[in-house]
Amino acid sequence: ARALTFVKACTDIAKIPVHPNVGMGVGGVPMFETPAVDVVANHAVQLFELALVYLGVATPPDELGRVPMPDLAQAGVAIDAMQMLVDGFGSRWGDHEETLREGLGQIQMLYVQVADQLGDSPSA
Repeated sequence: ARALTFVKACTDIAKIPVHPNVGMGVGGVPMFETPAVDVVANHAVQLFELALVYLGVATPPDELGRVPMPDLAQAGVAIDAMQMLVDGFGSRWGDHEETLREGLGQIQMLYVQVADQLGDSPSA
């Protein structure tokens, strides 16, 4: 209820459109000023970063200095989702296409390297 009261007050005085979803529209930044392809590309990058976490590359050690074991199954989910997004969007990526395809290739190679180190056969 507090969020709705706040949004209502903001919409009464704002000179720009205020998105009622206080998620990505926080700060009164209109969503329509950001091209959808940029938002979707950002999600693809987040899938890349998620795969890094599950591969154990971007996971910091705990308080005892132990690094968690890679979780290949979860890394594979993130990589597969990124691949479906990158391939499914095709040439509509514009300036993002080359970077996303290179990132996808890199994360797939890293998956194979981590799987080889663990003695598991790759499935991503």
